[in-house]
Amino acid sequence: FSPDTEGQVRFAMVRWSILDVLDAILSEGPLVIHVDDAHQLDAQSQAILQDAMRTHANRPLLLLFTMRQPEASDAERFARLMSTSTVHDLLPLSDEGCGLLVERFCAVHEETLDASTRERIIQLSGGNPFFLVELLKHRSELVTDDLPITVQALLEDRLQRLSPTALTVLR
Repeated sequence: FSPDTEGQVRFAMVRWSILDVLDAILSEGPLVIHVDDAHQLDAQSQAILQDAMRTHANRPLLLLFTMRQPEASDAERFARLMSTSTVHDLLPLSDEGCGLLVERFCAVHEETLDASTRERIIQLSGGNPFFLVELLKHRSELVTDDLPITVQALLEDRLQRLSPTALTVLR
């Protein structure tokens, strides 16, 4: 076998194995597969999932993809996947919706937030509720000009490894 042929044979074996496992699971009952960040799927994984949709079309299988809009270079590849799917575009939360989520988060955690920090977090989230909650969890890093402690430790470690001449140049 040439390296290309060997890779194709391995891919075919992996593909067959995955579809066989899906078939066994679906013979027992319904199956839900959630693929998060599907915009990052490689072509082979996407091909296997499309095969699963085609070969198990009449079985109790739900494939749920959450993804951003694909890059222009991948638009054609994802067009095939999206053409056989029901697509629901979710718009970002409005500033008002973000504000309500911030209020709820603060109420649940019994915390307060000053107006400027609140507005900065809403702006940084871009209306993405996941980003908004993560920013709220880590807001102490947002309101200071200090580097997070993990970044400080990394920098200190790297600086200690530099020669005196390199440190002088860096300064």
